Amino acid sequence: MSQHDHPGLWRHRDFLKLWSGQTLSLFGDQISLVAIPLLAVVSLDASAFQMGLLIAVNRAPLLIFGLLAGAWVDRVRRAPLLIGLDIGRAALLGVIPLCWVFDALSMPVLYLSTFLIGALSVFFNIAHTSYVPSLVPRGQLIDANSKLATTRSISQIAGPGIAGGLVQFLTAPFALVIDSISFLLSAVFLWRISEREVEPSKLGNAGAAIASIRHDVTTGIRFVMDQPIVRASAASASTYNFFNTMLVAVYILFLSRDLDLSPAAIGVILAAVGPGGLIGSLIASRLAVSYGVGRIVCAGLLLAGAANLLIPFVFGPATVVIAILLIAGFLNGLGQPLYNVNQLSLRQAVTPLTMLGRMSATNQVFVGGPAVLAAVLGGILGEIIGARGVMLVGACGTILAAGWVIFSPVRQLKAIPVNP
Repeated sequence: MSQHDHPGLWRHRDFLKLWSGQTLSLFGDQISLVAIPLLAVVSLDASAFQMGLLIAVNRAPLLIFGLLAGAWVDRVRRAPLLIGLDIGRAALLGVIPLCWVFDALSMPVLYLSTFLIGALSVFFNIAHTSYVPSLVPRGQLIDANSKLATTRSISQIAGPGIAGGLVQFLTAPFALVIDSISFLLSAVFLWRISEREVEPSKLGNAGAAIASIRHDVTTGIRFVMDQPIVRASAASASTYNFFNTMLVAVYILFLSRDLDLSPAAIGVILAAVGPGGLIGSLIASRLAVSYGVGRIVCAGLLLAGAANLLIPFVFGPATVVIAILLIAGFLNGLGQPLYNVNQLSLRQAVTPLTMLGRMSATNQVFVGGPAVLAAVLGGILGEIIGARGVMLVGACGTILAAGWVIFSPVRQLKAIPVNP
């Protein structure tokens, strides 16, 4: 029986609880992804540079705290940590509408809020990625990650359209309340997981077994740099994310000001990623079995980058513009899970349980750290060459990112390794 036909995860109650909590949180996140940038553009009249800076301060915590977070996550039980982080993010997100009510919202307040939420998200994302292999057998990691990616894609289908409507009819600050509630609901599902994790001390990586946090961090970096599969994955994702962040930094500004699209239309365009992502998530494991996991990783990244290249060349009547952007979003959404699901499963499979937090943190810092600079650079270039020019530079860079996995051992892999 192939791993994508295995019924185990549908009967795995704890995984289903984790999956349900993630689903609720992802739908809420789609609201923030639309509401916060639109709040800055429409209500606070943000410039291209300010939009780039807003993305940068949200990504900066990964660069600042990422490696330390990975070392810490490997020393503690992940489930209680995830619950506390969900509650913390709910509280911080609720500050934005409160400031709006009392006429105290400004770009500095938005910068601070997004920075703090981003800091908690760094710890959450690393802990969540490390927690999945604790619940799921390694032979079912592609299946598990495919299911998690599927709900992400579904949220991308419905979320932006709903978010655009909520922003248009309720205003952006009050739409953010929905995301705050989703974090609380996610915490409830995580709290209901019955399986207790193995104590870190029993895995041999407690404080007594590892001399210091510095040693933990160094070990994590060395593992990523020395493991060919993990190294190629980190390099390709880092390059793609750098150039894609340049594009994202001014994308909503481009849609709102350059193309004069309404919040509702922007929501629909952003939602186009979802249908492609849903299809990609559903077929990622089957294609990996049929054609080899390495080939699908390479093909997915190439497709996602090529789709971005349609954006800077969008011209004409509104109907044509929207149609091209919908196609670009769909194809980008299709390519991303083909790459993400399989390369994430590869990284998890070749990494020992005692190293998962540090591997995940190091990978995320390598991938997300340069994006801080990319967001600022995208904003600055937006002031100089315009948003359309930034779209072109970003799209070309995302295509080149595939070279890291094409010219690596990843391309030759037929299946996920069972033993790390």
